[in-house]
Amino acid sequence: MILHYGFGTATGALYGALALHEEPVTAGFGGAFGGIFFIVGYVLAPEDLKPYVNNSQRVSEIYEWLTHVIYGVSMEGTRRAVSALLLKPRTA
Repeated sequence: MILHYGFGTATGALYGALALHEEPVTAGFGGAFGGIFFIVGYVLAPEDLKPYVNNSQRVSEIYEWLTHVIYGVSMEGTRRAVSALLLKPRTA
């Protein structure tokens, strides 16, 4: 679990850095990045780290993919909110 969230945190930092300089990274309000992140991670992850949610394997994979798309959208929303706060002009 720690490995999963730690990797997600590091990837979020990478996303933020890339999004500043590469507009395509933010496609689909970050959802495309999240979906691709899942696909790459799922392909590269060892079998014992791959998720399984009781129902069927296909439903589990769709669920996991969708949670990663939401992860991407959350990263983009957070990035935009933080950027707006940090870049907001200060009034005296």
